[in-house]
Amino acid sequence: MRSYSSISTRDFMWNNLTGIIPKEIGHITSLRLLLLNGNKLSGSLSDELGNLTNMNRLQLDENQLSGSVPESLANMINVRHLHMNNNSFTGQLPSKLSNLSNLMHLLLDNNNLSGYLPPEFFKLHSLEILQLDNNNFSENGIPSTYENLPRLVKLSLRNCSLDLSWNQFTGSIPSNNLSTNMTTVDLSHNKLNGSIPRGGIYPYLQRLKRKTGIIAAIIIGAVAAVLAITAITMLLIFRRNSKYMHLISRKRTSSNVCIKIDGVKAFTLKELTHATNKFDISTKVGEGGYGNVYKGILSDETFVAVKRAGENSLQGQKEFLTEIELLSRLHHRNLVSLLGYYSEEGEQMLIYEFMPNGTLREWISGPAIFSRITSFSMLVITQIFAGHIGVLELAAINIAVNVIVGFDFGLLVNLPNTILIFYYNLPLSKLSTNHYLQLGMASGLETLCGQAFGAKQYHMLGVYMQRSWIVLFICCILLLPIYLFATPVLKAVGQPEDLAVLSGEVAMWMIPLHFTLAFQFPLSRFLQCQLKTAVIAWVSLMALLVHILVSWLFVYKFQLGLIGAAATLNFSWWALTIGLYVYTVCGGCPLTWNGFSMEAFSGLWEFLNLSAPSGVMMCLQNWYYKILILMTGNLPNAAIALDALSICMTINGLEMMIPLAFFAATGVRVANELGAGNGKGAKFATIVSVLTSLAIGLFFLILILAFHNEIAYIFTTSKPILDEVAKLSKLLAYTILFNSIQPVLGGVAVGAGWQSYVAYINLGCYYIIGLPLGFLMGWYFNQGVMGIWAAMIFGGTATQTLILCWITVRCDWEKEAAKAKLHVSKFSDEKQQLN
Repeated sequence: MRSYSSISTRDFMWNNLTGIIPKEIGHITSLRLLLLNGNKLSGSLSDELGNLTNMNRLQLDENQLSGSVPESLANMINVRHLHMNNNSFTGQLPSKLSNLSNLMHLLLDNNNLSGYLPPEFFKLHSLEILQLDNNNFSENGIPSTYENLPRLVKLSLRNCSLDLSWNQFTGSIPSNNLSTNMTTVDLSHNKLNGSIPRGGIYPYLQRLKRKTGIIAAIIIGAVAAVLAITAITMLLIFRRNSKYMHLISRKRTSSNVCIKIDGVKAFTLKELTHATNKFDISTKVGEGGYGNVYKGILSDETFVAVKRAGENSLQGQKEFLTEIELLSRLHHRNLVSLLGYYSEEGEQMLIYEFMPNGTLREWISGPAIFSRITSFSMLVITQIFAGHIGVLELAAINIAVNVIVGFDFGLLVNLPNTILIFYYNLPLSKLSTNHYLQLGMASGLETLCGQAFGAKQYHMLGVYMQRSWIVLFICCILLLPIYLFATPVLKAVGQPEDLAVLSGEVAMWMIPLHFTLAFQFPLSRFLQCQLKTAVIAWVSLMALLVHILVSWLFVYKFQLGLIGAAATLNFSWWALTIGLYVYTVCGGCPLTWNGFSMEAFSGLWEFLNLSAPSGVMMCLQNWYYKILILMTGNLPNAAIALDALSICMTINGLEMMIPLAFFAATGVRVANELGAGNGKGAKFATIVSVLTSLAIGLFFLILILAFHNEIAYIFTTSKPILDEVAKLSKLLAYTILFNSIQPVLGGVAVGAGWQSYVAYINLGCYYIIGLPLGFLMGWYFNQGVMGIWAAMIFGGTATQTLILCWITVRCDWEKEAAKAKLHVSKFSDEKQQLN
């Protein structure tokens, strides 16, 4: 052990180590972190451990250690975290531990300690959590000196929790305030007497009541949502069955009137009801003055659009057949082909070639937005549970989720986009380089699957998805060092040591989540491109409800703390991924999934060469706000600043799920309209999307400004963090406003093929204007996180949004339509040559 005298960290937690802790560890005086929790270590602690005067965190919890707590631990003058809970320590708690002036957390619950509580503990000026429940203290009651535990303004005002439940204390409760910062005093299951003390703790009890009310509201809201969704589902099923019974009950007294036209077929009612699943509401893709339009699949795997006449649109047989004859003569690149008809008394239908991608309304409808929100909400729920563990824990989970996991999202979400585009020989103008979560895949994959449906290459979609799985899995392996070496990297960029170490621990637990991204993103886009957004929404909802329940069990019931929160996030994301996978391979996609294929292993190198430039540009944009978080970590009081900023970023990310749906809708619609030569249609889609998303952004701006003092209560009850979030709320409101426009304009750029220009605009606005301004405002002008964020939002995002607005307004849409037509013709010719 002496040969390791320069080591500062020893991490052996959650293994199966047995035996005693060697006393030689006490000779490694440079040791700052000793993590031995979650093993099977036994025996007593040696006095030599007291020689570790540089120790910052000592975690010995969840072992089988016994004996007394050594008095020599009082020599660890720099220790902040002393976790010795869930062992078998006995005897008197040493009063000399009161010399640990930097001690923040003292956890000795679930042991066999006895005797009295040392009155000298009032000297622990930095004490945040004193957890001594489930021991055998019985003498002298609670020392009155505990009234003098000071405030903890610098690091935390919330987690000053004195938990002494399940002991045998006698005597009275101290008559004065224990602390003006105390949020929890648990004295249950003791033998205390006397009166309840009067004093100033009641305002804080009100805050605790408010916190409990918020959590109760979340649970009640989740239950109400499940009941509402169930009721709506039953109503839809009832309506579906009612409509079908009404359909078959219509009188059909006259025989079919047929007309013979080349290429136009007279369909039977049985064929159409089978194709549309009895005209189920899930197959409805639109409605108009004539009636409803349904998507169907014929027995020969042809996708069709069934236009069913409404009650007020029925014509006479002669007029109806005359219309069929007229429609059969119309042939134009902007018109879908008439494939057939159905006509009986009381029912008339026209069957057209189905054009995928649907209407703009479909892409921004409830299921698409709902599935995004529920998926993102799992991250939010994890942050909420972490926020109620501690300030440092909330900062660590935010660093792990928003920076480390978010760091590789840019690469992972873009690669499947290029795979599918490459193998369909689509114009490179369809390739997305946008910057937010899941967008890289969204813009290209939907367009691509539309091309596949049109070409009737349904089975190949499953092959392309498998190809994306392979490439993304390889990328996940290559990106593993980001997780394995998170702690030294965070230290190198200036993060506080305790935050860097804890974030590194959480990052290790995020590795399973890292690998699930390689499968979940392609599966979601694979299903969404087939208009199966309702499936994604239902599976996401189930995963979210499971996530809430398991988070409560792991964090509170089993007391696994931050590790429990991280483990639950892994479990829930894998549950979501497995749910989508089971639906896909077990009959949910019979045309597009025909099993695993060796074709998925071909052409991988060409794909990587094609995708690398786009992936790099996408990452540069995605990492912009990750750098904002890292910059904030270098400020004074980093934990509080990081927590406040991360809460704001989480709220912003949750609202961003709505503009993301507009991004996908606008990109696909603009691309389709331009590809069809319809410049006016592309312009109209742009105007509608921008104005609608802007209206939603204005609504949330007003909402946040109105409730700026309350929006953070769901995450924490720490007053410094609440105050900091209230200060940042104005910037949050304007960030949401700008981000309600920017993604939509990004979708326009994707559809029109302006990625090369937008990439340079992003690079210039973010890294040449935004980041330097952030450094100046944050440090040179001493404005802290407010200055950094304001400079980056107004210098970077706002500038980018204004430039994109200017480009969009000046766009000649008819000229862009002509360019798109040339692109399509060029790649179509190349495909024919390759074939």
